Amino acid sequence: MADMFAPLVAQLKANPKTIVFTEGNDPRILEAASKLLAEGVLKVVMVGNEAECKAAAAAGNFDISAAEIIDPENYAGFDEMVNTMVELRKGKQTAEECTALLKKSNYFGTMLVKMGKADCLLGGATYSTADTVRPALQLVKTKPGNKIVSSCFIMVRPSATGDNEVLAMGDCAINIDPSEDDLVEIAMECAAGDDRVRVLRKKNGGVSSARNLGLREAKGEYIAFLDADDRYECRCLETLWSAMEQSGADTAACAHLNLYANGAKSVELVLPAGVYDREGIRNGIVYPLVGDRLSLPLFNGFIWRYLYSAAIIRENKIAFEGAYLEDDLFLMEYFCNAEKLVVTEEPLYRYFLNPSSVTHRYMADFLQVFRRFMERKTELVERYGLAEARPQWRENSNWSGLLIAIGNEYAKGNPRTVRERQKAVEALCAQPEMKQAIDAITPAGLSGNKQMVANLVKGRHFFILTQLYRLKNRI
Repeated sequence: MADMFAPLVAQLKANPKTIVFTEGNDPRILEAASKLLAEGVLKVVMVGNEAECKAAAAAGNFDISAAEIIDPENYAGFDEMVNTMVELRKGKQTAEECTALLKKSNYFGTMLVKMGKADCLLGGATYSTADTVRPALQLVKTKPGNKIVSSCFIMVRPSATGDNEVLAMGDCAINIDPSEDDLVEIAMECAAGDDRVRVLRKKNGGVSSARNLGLREAKGEYIAFLDADDRYECRCLETLWSAMEQSGADTAACAHLNLYANGAKSVELVLPAGVYDREGIRNGIVYPLVGDRLSLPLFNGFIWRYLYSAAIIRENKIAFEGAYLEDDLFLMEYFCNAEKLVVTEEPLYRYFLNPSSVTHRYMADFLQVFRRFMERKTELVERYGLAEARPQWRENSNWSGLLIAIGNEYAKGNPRTVRERQKAVEALCAQPEMKQAIDAITPAGLSGNKQMVANLVKGRHFFILTQLYRLKNRI
């Protein structure tokens, strides 16, 4: 705890500020005040009845003799404070109403800050969060150009290693369910106060464009990804980095926790725990992504469960392209260039399977996206000599893409009639590359629904397939 606040304490001792405590007779506040005064960190103003504050301090053996105690009932500048508040409220409250509010220590302490009598305020020991924040919003208000304020709890607790673990949790009290615009403003404010945080703004160009901007702008030695509706476990990146340092690996991976909309959970591994060389990486990650797309367990191309070497990405100019299956290609190319991977089975990433995700919506241009995906995949297979390990990779990939394309055709949001959708699926299966895949491979071991679809496609039972999708998707 001391290490965390040491720079701030040194700065405050060099240029002492004044803090107002709105609950001057609370034992927790008195303890904090006595420590601050003893260490010379802050000047202290206590709001409350002087006799009550001193009696409470004596009862707890807290020395607050150097603190200034101000009682709203006999404050010499009270009338001036009332007039200032009336002006600030601009007709929303009368002088009588402002007088009544300023008798309360939360409003009184806030006006001390507003009028320059103090630099900051601490409240909430007995007042609710709303009663502590409301006066600040009404009187101090937000910085010009800002619409919202945000809060953050800091918790310091012992970790498994014996060191202190610092958890910053926001926003738990003020913006319980922030909008996208709120999050942008909060992020911008964080970046303005911490040069380790950078906010990059650009026109919407899709997920690949956003990630590529991040890759270009990143300055560190390591790269990690976090999706907007997911989260890291507290020690995720630290654990992965430590594993890399201890093993000499250039990349680290962790298991993740699948979180379903119905509340169910499941752990999914990348690979069994251990350290993998180039051959192990190819066998465990690259080849499954190249040509094992029709059997369980399916290796998922999730980019966010790794800590990457920025040097590998930069030296090989690895980037994202497209709006679908772009993760698979990124991982294939990256791990064709990685030398050593360390894996933990500890689930350090929480992945929310959002039923309203864009991947569950109808994509009118899916075939174009998939064809471009296959072009890029072909380039990678040829460049890194991957075909020998998976001779039927193309048929396997086309079958997998076909199943996705069929699901997309029957998805809600497709403006075609049911009959038109069936015809589109028949035409899709008749395309040369798809027909070759259907003829060459008989999928086995897929999940229940996908296996049923594959069997119906293999037998060309398109009418039955359509009726089943009609029931499933209610189209």
